[in-house]
Amino acid sequence: KDIKDCVHQEPFTLVFVSACHSEYMGNAFVDAGVKHVVCCRYDEKIEDEAAIKFTHQFYVALAEGYTIQNAFEKGKNAARKYCVKEASNFLLLPFDGNHGVQVFHAEELEWDEGTSPAALIPPVPEHFVGREVDITVYYSWFVGREVDMYRVLKQILDHRLVNLVGDHGIGCSSLASAVSHYINERRSTMLSIESIYFLRGHNQYSDILEKLRGQLENEGRTQCLPGGDDSLLVDGLVSALSGVKALVVLDDIRVEDNVLIEFSARLLEISNSIRLLISTSKEVNITSPYAERQVYKLGPLNVVPAITLFDKACPHADINAKDATLLEKISSSESLFKKIGGGVPADTLKAAKQFK
Repeated sequence: KDIKDCVHQEPFTLVFVSACHSEYMGNAFVDAGVKHVVCCRYDEKIEDEAAIKFTHQFYVALAEGYTIQNAFEKGKNAARKYCVKEASNFLLLPFDGNHGVQVFHAEELEWDEGTSPAALIPPVPEHFVGREVDITVYYSWFVGREVDMYRVLKQILDHRLVNLVGDHGIGCSSLASAVSHYINERRSTMLSIESIYFLRGHNQYSDILEKLRGQLENEGRTQCLPGGDDSLLVDGLVSALSGVKALVVLDDIRVEDNVLIEFSARLLEISNSIRLLISTSKEVNITSPYAERQVYKLGPLNVVPAITLFDKACPHADINAKDATLLEKISSSESLFKKIGGGVPADTLKAAKQFK
């Protein structure tokens, strides 16, 4: 009765009783009108590590837009990898309920927007100047790109203009985001980079430049810059960044965007302390006597990281990516490899979500 009084006329959509021996409490919530209750068997104790793994995967899946049933299965799979017996101790009540509904109606995002469906790499803040930023990079989801990350980072430190090139969905934005996080976390030891400006190219060039202008004005690096005239705005931004040890990331820009191309060339000309990382679907045509363009072409994932990513993203999968027999089957079958995305991260996530 006390629980019924608490939920009133509009019961919660979901209750997660995160405690050992909580089945009786779970049933009490069901009796009070809650349609979806996660709890633990009344006669079993849950190990802390299993509970942590279940809870993390369960909430991440819900936030991605999975149904409660699928998120529950995903959580159980995570716990099962710690201990098979532990997975059976989690319950979804009522047993005959319809749990094929979403809690969060999340908008589906592309992998290369930097915010994958499971937040593979969270969006990079627009800038990191003058304040400490609390950043969590989900390396458990960012798989198979360790070598790529090292090589791109080395190119950035050795050269001033790096062009990261890859097809849509291959993960260029995620890689650019991860490299930016890595540098930000080590700013005190990277003497050539003190500031990072991460600008996404999904909008019109004018919006991108306006965003950078706002950041520079907030930091006190410049007074009010003129608006409405692209040439004058570019001049003002370039002048404001002169002498700043900064990495400017232009993510997912169109190669035909002449204003941003001109802006990039001017940055390289006016200041030898500016470094540029530009991610595009095709090679960008920037010729500058002040910096030699370095091109890094990002290709598909290999079989092992592709399987690992599919396993992490699919609520129904329980796959060992190191299983030699499985690796041989997928490696020798082009059609089977394509079914899990063919090494393209965006396609792998899509396949994982559609897998029954």
